[in-house]
Amino acid sequence: MNPSLERPIRVLVVDDSRVQREMLIQALSQDRQLQVVGSAGSGVEAIAQFGRLNPDVVTMDLRMPHMDGLETSAALLKLRAVPILMVTGSVSRFDQKLVSKALELGILAVTHKPGSLEDFGALRQLVKGLSQVRLVRRTRETHTEASLERPLSARALDLGRIEIVGLVASTGGPQVLERILRGLPAHFPLPILVVQHIASGFAQSMVDWLAPLCRVPVRMAERGHPLERGVWFAGEGHLTVQRGTSINPIGTLSNSLEMPVDGHRPSGTVLLRSLAREYGPRALGAVLTGMGEDGAAGLRELRSSGGLGVAQDPETASIASMPRAAIAGGVDAVLSPGELLTLLERLAVPTSTLEGRRPL
Repeated sequence: MNPSLERPIRVLVVDDSRVQREMLIQALSQDRQLQVVGSAGSGVEAIAQFGRLNPDVVTMDLRMPHMDGLETSAALLKLRAVPILMVTGSVSRFDQKLVSKALELGILAVTHKPGSLEDFGALRQLVKGLSQVRLVRRTRETHTEASLERPLSARALDLGRIEIVGLVASTGGPQVLERILRGLPAHFPLPILVVQHIASGFAQSMVDWLAPLCRVPVRMAERGHPLERGVWFAGEGHLTVQRGTSINPIGTLSNSLEMPVDGHRPSGTVLLRSLAREYGPRALGAVLTGMGEDGAAGLRELRSSGGLGVAQDPETASIASMPRAAIAGGVDAVLSPGELLTLLERLAVPTSTLEGRRPL
C-alpha cells in the first residue's frame, strides 16, 4: 500500500502479451504519480519480481498459460497483502467463472483491458485509488462479535416500518457484501437491492459467487420482474423500483441505460433516489466501501424523505471515500459490516408478525 503520494505509486504489470504489457506500461507512465517498476510475462516471473520490487499495486492479466492470474494472485497474496487489479479482455462464460473465483480470493477490483483514451484514464485512476486501499483482514465474525454497539438516531429505532433495503458499494465491496449477505437468515422477508461497481459484463459473476453462499435468494435484477424478497443485483443499467399499488400490491424492478450519473451506471444515487421517491420512510439505504462519492447524494434524499441512512465505518472500509462522503451529508448510523448485518437481522422478524407490514 502506498503510504503517501510524496513518492510515486509503484506498479508491477503482469500480462502474457508483450503488446498488452507495453500498452499498459505506456498508459500508466503518463501519470507522474505512477511508476511502473517492473513487468512480467508469466506468473512465475511475476512471483520472482514481486519480493524484489515491492510494488504498491499489481495489475494482473486474468488468463495466462501455465499459471493463470488467479494462481499468480494467490501466490503473491501469500507473500504479502497487496492490492491487485485483475485485468481481462473478454466477458466469456469462462471468464465469468474466473472473475467469480477472483472475488472469492479477495481481488478488490476487476476491469477490462483499455481500448480508448477514456479507458486509459479510468485505469490510471483505479490504480491510484487501489494504492490507498486499507487491506482489512477478512475474518468471520460470530453473531456475538457482530453485536450492534454504535448509537442509532431516534428514528432509526423504528425499524418495523422498513419494507426495502438498498446497498451501494464500489472497490472492496464484494468482500463486504459477502460478509453481510451470507449472514442473513433464510427467512429474511425484505428485498435488498444492490449497486456494486464492477467491470461491465461481470455483475453476473457476483451473483454466481454469492448465490451458493447465501441462505436468501441472490439474483440479477430484470426489468419488470416482481419485487420479491431476496437480493437483487444491478446489471448494466440503473436499477430503480416501482412500488406496488392497491390494485397490484407487488412492486416491480426496473433498469435503464440512461446516461451515467457522476460517472456511474449503475449508480447508487439513482437507486437510493428511487427508494426515496417510492418508499420514503419505509426504506433503508447504506453506502459501503468505495472510491468517489456515489450514493451520498441519494442517501441525503432518502433521509430527507424520512428513510433511514447508514454508512459503513470508514475505519473498516478498504477505501473510505464513499462512506465518508455519505457521512458528511448526514446519516443515522455509522456501522461496521457486522453491525450492519445485526441491524438487518432486526428486520427479519418472524413470519407471523409480518401481517402488519404494508405490501411492497
